[in-house]
Amino acid sequence: MDASEIRDDDIVYYLAASIDGFIAAADGSADWLNDYFVPELGFHSFMARIKGAIMGRTSWDKMVAMTGGKSAYGETPVIVATHRPLEAPASVTAMSGDVTAMASAARASVNGPVWLVGGASVATQLLAAKQLTRIDLFTIPVLLGTGIPAFRNETPVSLGVISTGTYPKGVTRTSYRPRP
Repeated sequence: MDASEIRDDDIVYYLAASIDGFIAAADGSADWLNDYFVPELGFHSFMARIKGAIMGRTSWDKMVAMTGGKSAYGETPVIVATHRPLEAPASVTAMSGDVTAMASAARASVNGPVWLVGGASVATQLLAAKQLTRIDLFTIPVLLGTGIPAFRNETPVSLGVISTGTYPKGVTRTSYRPRP
């Protein structure tokens, strides 16, 4: 993936999902992804391009459990969608309410693209509010059967394909932009 395709004003849902549309197993684990994480997917160049992040509270809690209470993104500004109090570094802001306000705050805090990190709930809300501007979906050749879905939308959303690619181990990438 060429990270230069990402626009500075994009909020990007960059994710991996099973063929049946799950981003994590039913217990929240993503161990099934480990065998498919290869350099050719371009994750490091993507991360070098990203200047901020938005994530849901569940994603935040899982990340700090894995990192010993720290943000995995260092000083990169992060907005966590939550109604509960949040103990976090100065680079992390807790926000609740309107996702359009969250998207505006994220864009205002950085000069570059923002990554939507995990979270079907936040992804669905940002998509409905027309704030999610790009989806980079890596489809992993695994059928999980059950799990946490990538989206929870109740109405159809039309997407236009930007690009597609194939990678080692049967992984495919399709990049989309929501149609107006």
